[in-house]
Amino acid sequence: MSKEEISRKKRVRGGHRTSVKRLISMADEYPKIPDFVPKFEATVSTLQEKEVILCDINNDLLALVNEDEIEDEIGQADEYSELIRTAIANIKMSIAKLTISTQITQQIQHNHHDTSQVHTTYDNHSNHSNSRSKLTC
Repeated sequence: MSKEEISRKKRVRGGHRTSVKRLISMADEYPKIPDFVPKFEATVSTLQEKEVILCDINNDLLALVNEDEIEDEIGQADEYSELIRTAIANIKMSIAKLTISTQITQQIQHNHHDTSQVHTTYDNHSNHSNSRSKLTC
């Protein structure tokens, strides 16, 4: 492969890396958007695809670059792989926290509703008892 082709592969890889950074940056803003979980899930999917694409490009380049560039190429590849995996883990953790928070809120609302029914039943019983005691006095 010529230097021109290697340069082109590096530019393509650079485009994918820029896309990864943009996706991660956008994901930081998602919690401010209502119903952001689908956006998070789509971002995870896209980041996973980008990781595979970057891995393929990196492997192609490792076979083509000069030996003195191999260590630097591996270091850069590892750096982006870690960046992607950390972002995916953070997104999944945010989704899990939201899911747990939603479940807790629903449980509290459900329990509050049940407690209200208990209070209503108690109040009805109490009023009924009071009216009987008034009648018998």
